[in-house]
Amino acid sequence: MKGKPLLLFLVRFLSAITVILIFWVPVWLPIPSISERYISFVTYTAVDVAEPLVGLPDVDITTGGGFPGIIPFIALILATPNVKWIKRIKSIVAGSILLLFFHLSIIVLQIAFPSYQIGFFSFYAIFGRIALPLILWIWMSWDVFKPVIVIEGLAEERKR
Repeated sequence: MKGKPLLLFLVRFLSAITVILIFWVPVWLPIPSISERYISFVTYTAVDVAEPLVGLPDVDITTGGGFPGIIPFIALILATPNVKWIKRIKSIVAGSILLLFFHLSIIVLQIAFPSYQIGFFSFYAIFGRIALPLILWIWMSWDVFKPVIVIEGLAEERKR
């Protein structure tokens, strides 16, 4: 992507992430936000999964707050040009479920191995919030990227 298409993508991405965050953390409403519900769901589910394995956890669970990798992933999918809406919806659902399971597994590992809790959280903070959403976006949008990469590669060869 060069020039105008890149600028359009950036505007669409920033717009999408802004709208998602407005709905994700509506601090002005007296009802629990999506962020609070997400953290509660992840925490209680992880405890329910880990409890039969290691007993009742006696650790402070680090969930990473209410800004998981799901938010930038959804914004990236919404900002990607030339994708049909049904494919966008399928990608958002599948990617969000994968990111949720990754988040859950990190918290279960924190409960099961409390001495490595900081390491697991650090791994989640880098990989789960940044790298994994980007990898999933590229993988789920590959049919959009592949022609662009091939065309740019051919253009580079012709310049030589």
